[in-house]
Order: sequence, then C-alpha cells, then structure tokens
Amino acid sequence: MDAKSWKDEFYNEIEERGVRGHWELYGDDNLNTQERGAQYTQRTFGRFQCSGCKRWWNSAEVHVLFFMTLNKPLRQGTVKMRIFRQECKRCSFPKLEKPEISHENIIRITKNLVNRILQVFYGEMKLKQDLKPEVYSKDMEGPHDKEHCEACKLQICKWSMVTTKQQFTVKGSFAQKNAVYTLKTPTKAEQSWTAGKTSPSVFPTTTNYQGPESNLRSTLVYPKYPTERCAPASPPNDREDSTLPTIYSIIAGIGALALWYFKR
Repeated sequence: MDAKSWKDEFYNEIEERGVRGHWELYGDDNLNTQERGAQYTQRTFGRFQCSGCKRWWNSAEVHVLFFMTLNKPLRQGTVKMRIFRQECKRCSFPKLEKPEISHENIIRITKNLVNRILQVFYGEMKLKQDLKPEVYSKDMEGPHDKEHCEACKLQICKWSMVTTKQQFTVKGSFAQKNAVYTLKTPTKAEQSWTAGKTSPSVFPTTTNYQGPESNLRSTLVYPKYPTERCAPASPPNDREDSTLPTIYSIIAGIGALALWYFKR
C-alpha cells in the first residue's frame, strides 16, 4: 500500500470521529525518537521481499512510529510517520526492505492513531482498546530477528527495549539466584585482634551478583572501621602486683599482735 492509502484512511477516520481542527499526515524516513511531539508506536503484521534474492518472509513485528503535534491557536495538527524496514537474513549484503501492509491493518492502525490524538490533545478518555493487527499468515520463520530489524538497531523495537531494561543496577539485592560470595583476605591490622592487641574490625566483603540474563555485576563493600579507635590492651603492671604480698603480711602481723594482747 502506498502513502495515499495511509492518508486516505487517516482523513476518513479524522472526519468520522469529529476531530476539531485541521490534521495532516506525512511520511518521514528519517524520523527518530529525538523528534518533538507526542510519540506513539504501533506494531503490525507485514510481508517483505528481498530485492536481491527475491525471497519473501512474513513478520509480526513491523513497527510504525508516529510523532503528533498540535498548534492550538491555529488549530492545526501534524502527524509524522515512519515505517521501519527489515533485511534479508540469507543475503551476504542485504538491503533494508519496506514491508507490505494489508489494507485492513492500515485501517486498524489509523483508528488507533486517531484515538490517541483524541486522548492526548482533546482530553477524551480511552473508551476502546487498541485494535490488534490482523495476522493473515502462519508462515513465520522463528522468533523475531533483531539483527536484521531496523527498529531494533535504533532501539525502538520492543525487543530492543526489553534487552535495555534487563541491564539494570542491583544495589543490595539478595534475590539473585546465582550470587557469588567472595571474602577478601584480612590485612595484618585486621588479624591483630586475635593476639589480643586490638579489638576485631569488620572485614570488607565483596559480593558479586551476576544476573541470569545479563553480564551485570554489582559490588557491595562493607566499611572497614579503623583500628586506631580501639585502645590496645594494657600489659600487667609488675610494680602493682609486687605490693600485694607485703600488704597481706602487715595485716596478718597486726591481727596476730591484737590476738596476743587480748589473751593476756
């Protein structure tokens, strides 16, 4: 289907829904996520043909990107659209090919688009669910081929977004099933508490987390408290210990003298 079919269905839906103002739809092959406006992405079913080997393949992951803007004083709205392409996975030097999208799926996409315009710019509540694309062929070649998808390369395809979300940062989470725990060797200052010279300090423990679907690693290091805060144990005082027998002898002598005096 050509650009005229997209515009015709879009204008028909704008008129049927009674959207106020004047709206235009344009195709833009260089449209990206840096564009200003309200972004809307839809997924549909399409068919591709390689211009080199003439091979056909079907895909249920054809992505269509829209950016919508509205000039309220002039009551003029603009929608820019880009349909992302795919490459043939069997050719050595493949080209990005545009998909063939059925007329029925074009109608469903434009209905969803106008419904989103009414929600974003006119404050209408979402009364209907978005129409799903019509999959008119079961001849599919396995899972989505991210390496040959233009939307995936630009991180617009949902499969690329899922991969990006998996690269999260783990901070103190012990929920990872394959967590590996490693204990560092304590230093001499940390080992000295065993000899009674200093009080024990907390050994720094390094915990490596390796997620099940990514190469992410997060490190937790517990703080090491300085040993200078802990006073060393004082050695025994020989002078103080030597006076004890002398004191005991004097007390015993006084007791014996008092006992002799009372017996007289």
